[in-house]
Amino acid sequence: MESMLEQERAQAREARFDALARAVATPLHRYLLRRADADAADDILAETMRVLWRRLEDVPGLGRGPVTDPDTMLPWCYGLARGCLSNARRADGRVGSGWWSG
Repeated sequence: MESMLEQERAQAREARFDALARAVATPLHRYLLRRADADAADDILAETMRVLWRRLEDVPGLGRGPVTDPDTMLPWCYGLARGCLSNARRADGRVGSGWWSG
C-alpha cells in the first residue's frame, strides 16, 4: 500500500514538472540564447531544468497542483537560469574558451 502511495506521489511530481517544463522551457531557452552561443545555451537550459526538478516545491505559483499561471513562475525561473548561466561563465573562465556573447 505504501509503495503505491509513493508511486502515485512520484507520478504526480513528474506530471507537475512536465507541465512546468512545457510552460517555461521555450522562454528560458530564448533568454539563454541572447546571452550565450547555442550549444552553451542548450547545456545551461539542461542544468536549469535539473535545478527546477530538485527545487520543484520552491517554484512560486506552482504549489501542489498543475501549472495554472506561467507568468507567476517565469520570473523565478529566469533568476534560476541566470544563476546557472553565471555558474557556467565562472567555470568557463577557469577553462578560458569564452563562449558567451556579451
